[in-house]
Amino acid sequence: NLANAYSGRVRGDKGANMDKAIECYSLALEVRTRGAEPLDWATTQMNLGAAYGVRVRGDKGANMDKAIACYGLALEVWTREAAPVAWATTQMNLANAYSDRVRGDKGANVDKAIECYGLALEVRTREAAPLDWASTQMNIANAYSVRVRGDKGANVDKSIECYGLALEVWTREAAPLDWATTQMNLGVAYTDRVRGDKGANVDKSIKCHGLALEVWTREAAPLDWARAQMNLGAAFSDRVRGDKGTNVDKSIDCYGLVLEVLTREAAPLDWARTQMSLGTSYVDRVRGDKGANVDKAIECYGLALEVWTRDAAPLDWAGTQMNLANAYSGRVRGDKGANMDKAI
Repeated sequence: NLANAYSGRVRGDKGANMDKAIECYSLALEVRTRGAEPLDWATTQMNLGAAYGVRVRGDKGANMDKAIACYGLALEVWTREAAPVAWATTQMNLANAYSDRVRGDKGANVDKAIECYGLALEVRTREAAPLDWASTQMNIANAYSVRVRGDKGANVDKSIECYGLALEVWTREAAPLDWATTQMNLGVAYTDRVRGDKGANVDKSIKCHGLALEVWTREAAPLDWARAQMNLGAAFSDRVRGDKGTNVDKSIDCYGLVLEVLTREAAPLDWARTQMSLGTSYVDRVRGDKGANVDKAIECYGLALEVWTRDAAPLDWAGTQMNLANAYSGRVRGDKGANMDKAI
């Protein structure tokens, strides 16, 4: 009970609270042995796994592997036949742990997560547990959206299908926050979709993000609002239907709104990512003065590089350097030779 209290504690240092919870669960297991109290032992293993799953101290890979090990132990007692609900809940938690796992082969981890979600759905049916069923469909969709094995088109379409199923239960009226989250994820999936008409896919993405923003207002949920604006900006950047000038300007507007919430001080990585995207939109801009647009892009890329250093984020740093070089190559202001030398 003390461990549960530390797990749910909102005051104090989160890392210290979770480590205290882990310590208390471990102490309980010195008495709650599998031989003496198998059900309590399984419950404690389950809770210990959950604590390791959200632990912020220590090595993330080791923490997640410990969580997976704890869930596996719980499943040795909580079989489907003996405790179907607890078995399904543990399969769900095990799937989440595999989704977050950083060690091992990513493809194998995601496929294992999908397998565990599928097992959970054998008990968490729509008829018996509609909310749990919807939550599991949402998680399966998330797993398929990042799956690296199999056909990409089929994986994205499967994620879209599962998001759609979740929305049959998570309606705006019954579960507005879950509905908004699912609309957001569905919008991202349509942006990533490789099958079907690209124009239709991007427009569906824009529609989904717009729906999410009807619930995620800046006042009620500023971070979710900012992320939806970020995704909306990316969708307008990719839009092939409508007027290109309007689409690009709309993306610039969205990124500007994001930067009002995701500031450099509050969220430096998101701020840098938004500066990068904003720079790309200015490069693509067809309205306004071309020279001013390219200079604005160079400014944005430079700001991103203040956070995305070579040591801290080498891949992002390299990508931004590439975009910055392209911008200097196409620059119409200043000395052409100097611009080209800068690009090189």
